[in-house]
Amino acid sequence: MKYLWLPRLSISNANAQPSAWLVAAPSPTAYLGFAHQTGRVLGTFISGVAIVHHHLEFRAEKLGRDLSPHQFRAAGLINGNDYASTNKHALALQPSARCNVTVSLALECEDDASLPGDVLSDWLARARIAGGSVNPDFEAPVPGIDSDQLTEQLKTGFSVVERSDLMKIEVGDRDRLDAFLRATSRQHRATDPFVSPALLGYRAITAFKERERTRGDYPHAFAEPLIGLTQFKPVREEGLKFWRYRRPSSDLFLATTH
Repeated sequence: MKYLWLPRLSISNANAQPSAWLVAAPSPTAYLGFAHQTGRVLGTFISGVAIVHHHLEFRAEKLGRDLSPHQFRAAGLINGNDYASTNKHALALQPSARCNVTVSLALECEDDASLPGDVLSDWLARARIAGGSVNPDFEAPVPGIDSDQLTEQLKTGFSVVERSDLMKIEVGDRDRLDAFLRATSRQHRATDPFVSPALLGYRAITAFKERERTRGDYPHAFAEPLIGLTQFKPVREEGLKFWRYRRPSSDLFLATTH
């Protein structure tokens, strides 16, 4: 196995709202999607991606303890076409939570993978990660290194690891949501600091079937997001944890480090 190291990618205007009720750092599913497309560009299979988090800045206003996402609008005049249906009091566009984030990524590749530097640089210059753009003055990728060489690259930052094991139901809990809220509470920070919710997959809530206008004419199903927990641990202590796809059942899609 060999690795592609992408140091300190600065991503602007990335999605920070992986579900309707959650504002958080870009989720592992976003980085797995980027890794998958990188493999397609390079013509090789990428089996996993490790995330080293360096910096996060929400693009919003902080009013007291409330985070108020910005509503980005065009500079042109707002007219009737900007409103939803016949309701002239509510704009069709709604505020969405965005962020600027800096991460380093390690992509796990096949031993015989071709990783040409010029193709990588061209791809990064136009790539999207969690919907955000990569800053064009990124550091040079480090392709084709082994595990020892990869370890030498780990100097600062926080390794993002899965911690869904913290969502254990205790006596008095109604469901896993109670366990989720307990693990992310202020009282729990002393035991497990830097725990953060994240989108870790999807579960189909309808049968897969053919529907009109689906992309690529693939079978389609409606799905709901699966929210779990991650933790940011010092990379010099924790090392790298590789996120991978897993399909425990036909209706379940997960991103996991286990």
